[in-house]
Amino acid sequence: MKAKILSLALLVMVILLIAPLAACRSKTGQASAATQTATVQLGNLSISISAAGNLALSTTQDLTFDLFYTQGTVSSVLVKAGDSITKGEVLASIDQTEWNNQLTALQDKVTGAQTSLQQAQNNLQSSQTSLQTTQQNDLTYKLAILNAQINVDQTQNALDTAITDVDYEALKATLDKATTWYNYVVRSLQTAPADRIQDWQLALDKATQQLTLAQANYDNALAGYTDQALVLKERQLEAAKMQLTQAQRQLANLPNAIASATADVALKTVLASTAQTALTEAQNALSQASGNSPQIVAPFSGFVTAVNVKGGDYIYKGTVAIQIADPNKFQSDILVGETNILKISIGQPALITLAALPGVTLSGNVSFISPTAAVQSGVVNYSVTVNVNNTPVQSSAPGANAVSTNSTRRIVSPQTANVQLKDGLNATVSLIILQKSNVLLVPNAAITSQEGQDYVEILLPNGTTEQRAIQVGETDYRNTEVTSGLSAGDKVAIPSLSGTATTSTPSRPAGIGILGRGG
Repeated sequence: MKAKILSLALLVMVILLIAPLAACRSKTGQASAATQTATVQLGNLSISISAAGNLALSTTQDLTFDLFYTQGTVSSVLVKAGDSITKGEVLASIDQTEWNNQLTALQDKVTGAQTSLQQAQNNLQSSQTSLQTTQQNDLTYKLAILNAQINVDQTQNALDTAITDVDYEALKATLDKATTWYNYVVRSLQTAPADRIQDWQLALDKATQQLTLAQANYDNALAGYTDQALVLKERQLEAAKMQLTQAQRQLANLPNAIASATADVALKTVLASTAQTALTEAQNALSQASGNSPQIVAPFSGFVTAVNVKGGDYIYKGTVAIQIADPNKFQSDILVGETNILKISIGQPALITLAALPGVTLSGNVSFISPTAAVQSGVVNYSVTVNVNNTPVQSSAPGANAVSTNSTRRIVSPQTANVQLKDGLNATVSLIILQKSNVLLVPNAAITSQEGQDYVEILLPNGTTEQRAIQVGETDYRNTEVTSGLSAGDKVAIPSLSGTATTSTPSRPAGIGILGRGG
């Protein structure tokens, strides 16, 4: 019994829940005589983001003298703040005498650098020749040693032949043995590796002592001879040995001489390169100075916003002398929040209205988007710059969007408006983030939404209404795009504000944000 009562209660609840939905989804109903209607037609849809800003001159320039030295004296200033100027007009001049003197100094510097480079190149060539000669001395020194050895042998033989009364054979054998060992040690020392040089040096000292002793014994044996020819031959032998020693020393010192000559070539190469760099810099400075002008010339037509110098002033390089601006080119800087900044791109079109020019709309486009945010009190904004274009914006033809009730605006460019825009004027910038043409449009007020599904009430020819499910696309503050469910010419009912029906925001495809709706 309890189960039956529970089932009956559940059935009643289901009926109570279904009844309102059934009434809402009923296919037909009777339209009230006071019901407002709208005709679904093809039209254009535009979605924009608006922000407030001020007009600012977008084309300004700080003008400086093209000084190629650090200082100068102003000769004359031909304009004052507020003057209109034309492109190519002379605005100010630097002292011509100073200018010419500095130019002459730069020319002299080039001449001096050319002379220094020529001298450095001559020194390098001389050093390279010296290195080449030193490297070739190896063969020369070896040949000198050979000739000196032959001379020693020849003079020794001549001396031996002249001696007949002493035991020449023993003395000569001892002297030859000492000489041979000495020569061997000398040659070995010249070619010895670095870790054996000390050993061979000790051997050379000992061989020198043995040679000296043998020579002394030999000389003592001949001491009693006074024959003039014998004395001459002794001296010739002594001279031949000195020549041999000198040639051997030259060969031993050859590696050091080559290393020294190589280092000298490297040094002269660096000096020549430095001289070449100095000449290039001097030539570049002269070339740049020759292309500069002692006058400040207007780079474009406009007007003077500031004059910071006067005739006779002593200025430094980089001093801003005059500031100019183009009076026909303006921009406006606005702040865009983080929810909309990703919808904006460079070149995006914009419309600009001015509080000082009611009913006038200027065209523009985005020229800069700040890569960094300005955070204040937790609010994240990005600076966006919009240039005001000189090209008029063409307004839509009347009747192009029958659903829209926007009033027609007079859209002109600065020239067409026949007004002179001013820096600082309050401006409202509308960034157009979406434009669609020839789409089905229905008033936002005609759309209701239930459980994620959008509906409109269709007026039938017999005067009744029919609820119809629709698919929607983009929307603005007044109209919504219908992608399916309606056709051009359909009439839809707009619920009265005093009625019981509720109007809600139509559901949107994923990833598309609604920027505004109208009632």
